[in-house]
Amino acid sequence: MLLRPVSFDFDDTLVRGDRTPILQTEEIVRRWFAAGHPCVITTARPPPDPGAVCTVILHCFRRHLPITQVYFTSLQLKGPTLHEIGAIVHYDDMEEQLRSAAEFGVRGVRVTKDWR
Repeated sequence: MLLRPVSFDFDDTLVRGDRTPILQTEEIVRRWFAAGHPCVITTARPPPDPGAVCTVILHCFRRHLPITQVYFTSLQLKGPTLHEIGAIVHYDDMEEQLRSAAEFGVRGVRVTKDWR
């Protein structure tokens, strides 16, 4: 049986503005993956920007994060994408994105900037 994906925002959820990793969130990614869930990134960054794509993919590669897919919502709310991919939970630092997730039946977990 294939388990449903767990989604993570990128900016200020997996990595801070100064590009330092948020280790607590990385550990949560690894725990979900070890439990058998595909882990994905759902970011509001626009996909046509090759720099955005490279930044996200390179970060995951360098940090050995078991991310199976990256979804770009192009500055839109993430709820519809989370629903479409069947995510069961989404980690994000933006309250509006968590509300959007909830509107589509996806449990949201708030990541705060003081996470280590």
